[in-house]
Amino acid sequence: MRADARRNRQRLVAAAMELFVEQGVDVALDAVARRADVGIGTLYRHFPDRHALAGTVALESFATLRRLASDETAPGSAPGGLQRFLVRVAQLRVGVLLSSLYPLLTARTPDGELVAAFEEVTEEIDALVARARADGDLREDVTADDVMLLLALLTQPLQGASDEYIAAMTPRLLHLVLEGLQPSEVATPSPPAPPAPAEPGATSRPWTED
Repeated sequence: MRADARRNRQRLVAAAMELFVEQGVDVALDAVARRADVGIGTLYRHFPDRHALAGTVALESFATLRRLASDETAPGSAPGGLQRFLVRVAQLRVGVLLSSLYPLLTARTPDGELVAAFEEVTEEIDALVARARADGDLREDVTADDVMLLLALLTQPLQGASDEYIAAMTPRLLHLVLEGLQPSEVATPSPPAPPAPAEPGATSRPWTED
């Protein structure tokens, strides 16, 4: 791929990530091309349809999550890694992308590459959660699913709210969530988690609302 074509592809993926966060995966592809400052023909040369574009965005998002999580479980990393991970993911609003892109993983015939990348992410997050428990930074009854679903819900756009308001409230709410995840003598047991979905193509990590 020529350097200019590679740059255009990167700009399209970055633009799609932004718009998927802001408006969801059903955003008009013309809007993605405009945000990337390229023509719609350039978009279709790189991504023949919406599914191809969304799949690439999903792979990029999973790679980001995996890297951020693995950084916090690397040998010599400081305690408090789960908190740092959640703050960083909230800043990037990757949780919103997880919700938007989840249907790609639960399709009747899901993309094998996406499912494999998703499972790699869950392994890294499981390791991060296990370390937080071992360090005494996380309640024993909190699972990786709890953490990621909370993050996805926390970073969802609030209709009618300004970007400035969301930017100010997100760290405040994240702080409250993190406080609630820590062990406490007055904490009560959580209700049981629901069973994993059994539909064709469903993953074991339902990090979104139905």
